[in-house]
Amino acid sequence: MSVGVKIPSQPGRPVINRVDGRKVTIDWTPPVSNGRSQIIQYVIHYTTADVDLESFMKPKIAGRSTSCTFSKMMKYNETYKFAVAAKNKSRLGPLSEFSDCVKTPTDEGKNVMCTIKYASNLL
Repeated sequence: MSVGVKIPSQPGRPVINRVDGRKVTIDWTPPVSNGRSQIIQYVIHYTTADVDLESFMKPKIAGRSTSCTFSKMMKYNETYKFAVAAKNKSRLGPLSEFSDCVKTPTDEGKNVMCTIKYASNLL
């Protein structure tokens, strides 16, 4: 770890940008502080809406992009929520607040957005 490099701050809360069948695209804003080192990747955690932080599914890496599309890992007729953490050369920073939840459609159904309550301190 380089002298003076700190962990990045919390990224902005992910926003559901698009839902198309099982495909969900989210966007977020970069952290206010990069910890004095370039952000090298974002780690997106996702889970079904009825479980807690300890039950995250395998995280997805978005590189330096502030947008990510999930497709093959999403199931039909399931509700998901997302949180993002930024990583610099020091280490991974804290998770963002949870996104609103999104429900993927049934094979013939419509996509449904809903608001969930989330903890302000996730780590």
